[in-house]
Amino acid sequence: MSAVEPLEPVSLMGFKYRVTLGETTKLGFSKVSGLQATVGEMIWEEINDPATGVKLPDRITLADVTLERGVDKSSSMYAWYSTVLRTLRYQNDKIFRRTVTIEVLPKGEGNGKKFKMFEAWPKVMRWSDLDAGSSGIFIESLTLAHEGIVRLPG
Repeated sequence: MSAVEPLEPVSLMGFKYRVTLGETTKLGFSKVSGLQATVGEMIWEEINDPATGVKLPDRITLADVTLERGVDKSSSMYAWYSTVLRTLRYQNDKIFRRTVTIEVLPKGEGNGKKFKMFEAWPKVMRWSDLDAGSSGIFIESLTLAHEGIVRLPG
């Protein structure tokens, strides 16, 4: 198995992360943020001793994940986002939910770390400010909500 498979439709130059959106769309990204899950806590109070309590794990809170990259000719991120807008009126969210895999690209031979998000969907699509006086790169970002994240072995 090769360490890095080619991306479609962009190359890996300048990207540190490869993200697979669903089954086929693979894109390079320069920044990924929000890989976080937090276990809440609840305090169980004993009837005989209400002054102290036992801390127990409670609901898991999942942070939204934001993917950022320089804009190129690919429109797959916007196409996915616009699918959400088109299908909301039909109340069929299975159309736009996808499994998303994020791979940290290795600096040589070997495999990078991987994360997998389940039932992910685009929540926010954002582009950098349009400033004629700026010499910066035009950046697009996509914020994803999801229902679970795991780190894969590797």
